[in-house]
Amino acid sequence: MPSSSSPSSSPSGTAPLSIITHPVFALHRTPMGHPERVDRIRHVWSVLDDDFADLERLDAEKATSDAIARVHGPRYMDFIAAQEPADDATLIPLDPDTHMSAHSYEAGLRAAGGAMQCVDQVMTGKAERAFL
Repeated sequence: MPSSSSPSSSPSGTAPLSIITHPVFALHRTPMGHPERVDRIRHVWSVLDDDFADLERLDAEKATSDAIARVHGPRYMDFIAAQEPADDATLIPLDPDTHMSAHSYEAGLRAAGGAMQCVDQVMTGKAERAFL
């Protein structure tokens, strides 16, 4: 994962772009050939490290249960949490396109939390744009 680094400043004094990510994103496994595979995020991180090392990187925070409850009910969240396999070798299909691996639940919470961080970064003027 790209390491944290100091942001370049834009003329307005804010970072031109904040990158929000987390190492757990590379632990959410999918079946061979799936477009959302681990190699994809690792390639993005490599390009960021090689060509955009001066951009601000922030760790994606986990979305709180209250934040998730604005969109999903507690029964749904309990169901999703219960589907996560205990070992790294198992994939549980939720539907033809969605699979759970041992770190998928945390990756999902951090993706939701990171999306909220992106909005906060831009709306508070800390960054002009944000990418998750």
